[in-house]
Amino acid sequence: MNIIKVTLPNSTISFTREVQLFLFYYQFIMITTAIVGNSIVVYATKMFNAIHLDSASVLLIQNLAVTDIALIMIAYVPKLVTLYTGRWVLGPVICYLTAFCQFVPGAVEIITLTCISAYRWYMVRFPFRRTPKAFATKVLILLMWLAAMTFPVIFVTANKSRAIFDVRTLACSTNIGFHHRYLALAALFFFGILPVALTIILNLYTLACAFWITHSTSPAKTYNKQALITVNAICWIFVLSWVPYIIRAIMATLSIPLPLWFYTMQYNLNIISLTFNPIVYTITNRRFRRFILRRISRIVSSQLPLSLRSAGKMNVITTPKDINETGI
Repeated sequence: MNIIKVTLPNSTISFTREVQLFLFYYQFIMITTAIVGNSIVVYATKMFNAIHLDSASVLLIQNLAVTDIALIMIAYVPKLVTLYTGRWVLGPVICYLTAFCQFVPGAVEIITLTCISAYRWYMVRFPFRRTPKAFATKVLILLMWLAAMTFPVIFVTANKSRAIFDVRTLACSTNIGFHHRYLALAALFFFGILPVALTIILNLYTLACAFWITHSTSPAKTYNKQALITVNAICWIFVLSWVPYIIRAIMATLSIPLPLWFYTMQYNLNIISLTFNPIVYTITNRRFRRFILRRISRIVSSQLPLSLRSAGKMNVITTPKDINETGI
C-alpha cells in the first residue's frame, strides 16, 4: 500500500518576471525577519528573562514564537524556493510533508493567539485574581499541539487524501475536502472560525474596558493609551492575516473557485502575522526593548577600537533611575 500519494503537475508559476522578483524579495525579507525576530524572543526569554511579564504570558509568547518559526519553515520556505526556481523542485516527499504538516503549527498559532487574548481579557475582568501557574500553562500548550495533530493524523492514516502542488498558492495542498468534507469543515470550525471569532470578541471587549478606564483617572489614562494601541494592533493584524486564509480553506472544502489574485493576496498577508508577532507582543515591553538595545550597543562597541570604547565608558553616567528601574 502506497502511503505517500503525491501529484506534481508539470506547471510553472504564471507571474511575470517583475512580479516574481518582487514577491521573492518580499517573502525573503519577511521570512528572514520572522525567523530572526522569533528566535530572539525565544532566546531572550529563556536565557535572560528579558520580558517582564508573568510566567503564563511568557510561556504563551514563547509558544507563539516557536509556532511562527515552524510555520515559516514548513509553509513559506518552500514557497520561497518555488518563487526562485519558477516551479516545484523539492520532490514528492517534501510536498507530502508540507501539505499535511503545515496544519499543525497553523492551528497552534491561531489557538495561542486566542489564548493570549483570553488571558488579557481574564486579567482585565479579574485583576486581583492569581495568575495561572507555569505548570498549568505548559499542560495547556501540550494539549494545543496534541489537538492540532489529531486531524492530520486522521487524514494521513485514512490513506485517501493526496498532496497536490497548487500553482495558485505556490505550495502543496491536500484534497481532504473531497474525501473528508465534513471532517475538514469541523477542523476549520474548531481550529479556525471559532478561535478567530473569539479573538475578535475578546479584543473588542478588552478595548472597550480600556476606553472605560481611560475616562476614570489620569494615571490610568497614560497606561490605557498604550493598551489601546497594543490591543488594536493585536486584533487587526491577526484578522488581516488569518481571515483570508480561513476563507480560502472554506471555499476549497466546498469546491468553490476563487480568483488567482485572492490566493496571492492570502499567502502574502498571512506571513505578516508571523513576522510582526514578535514586534506586537514584545516590543511594547520596556524591559525587552532595553535588552535589545543593550545587546546591539554591546555588539557595536565590540567592533570599535579600544580607545573609543574606553572613552565611551568614561562618559556613561549612572543615575538612581537607571539602577532601580525594572521596566514593565
